[in-house]
Amino acid sequence: MADSSLLSIRRRAVTGGVSIVSIAGEIDLATADAFRDSLSPYLSDPATTQLVCDMSQVKFLACSGLSVLLDVQSALSARGGQLSVVANGPAVLRPVKVTGLNKVLRVYPHLSAAISQSTVD
Repeated sequence: MADSSLLSIRRRAVTGGVSIVSIAGEIDLATADAFRDSLSPYLSDPATTQLVCDMSQVKFLACSGLSVLLDVQSALSARGGQLSVVANGPAVLRPVKVTGLNKVLRVYPHLSAAISQSTVD
């Protein structure tokens, strides 16, 4: 069972098919299921064309969290949607870059950049 004190999740919808899930805390083996559960409702919702995962407040990101991001991106891509990740600190950027996922995931430094990009694509 996930320790809820390690992870805080906030969801909100933005117009135009964009949904935002803001994550704060630590994403590791203990919290990966809660992280996955917070994103999964958007995977089958056709109204969500872009899911923005705001990870700017994440303090630790383990491989289990990277796996969730890849699974979510794959599920969204399969139905024509996209995942955007907001990250501007080393806790998220370092594991993303070290694993080469910065070439696979759409990573933006700020929430506004991720949202405005959805209107350009």
